[in-house]
Amino acid sequence: MNYSAGGWFPSREIDDAIKYATDKGIVVVMSAGNDYSSQPDYPARNADRFGIAVGGIDRNNRMYEFSNRAGSRPLDYVVAPGVDIFSTTPYNTYETYSGTSMATPHVAAVAALVWSANPALTPAQVEYILTTTGNSNKIIA
Repeated sequence: MNYSAGGWFPSREIDDAIKYATDKGIVVVMSAGNDYSSQPDYPARNADRFGIAVGGIDRNNRMYEFSNRAGSRPLDYVVAPGVDIFSTTPYNTYETYSGTSMATPHVAAVAALVWSANPALTPAQVEYILTTTGNSNKIIA
């Protein structure tokens, strides 16, 4: 599930919904936010308990300047292309946008592909595969 929203104040309802989705076998992929912050926005900062937080990079593997980082607390965090992403817009038009909300669908799609290869995987196993096989050596902070 792609959750490209953030910056909300902590909410029991949102936490409960994400936990419920995870308990029902859904991988929740959340945008980290675009506040120049050293840690993800809420609710992605909860990726230590459920889901994956996603930061954005450009075509040269540089962290998008606005992208919130992973922070110092261990959590499931990956990055994906999030700069100048071509997207659909209302009235059958297209535009380019930048931000972690543009990066998050890439990770949700990879999670779906991993799951399609092995539908017996749990959300935790899919998250583990994504976070341990992503190559962070090429990312330029």
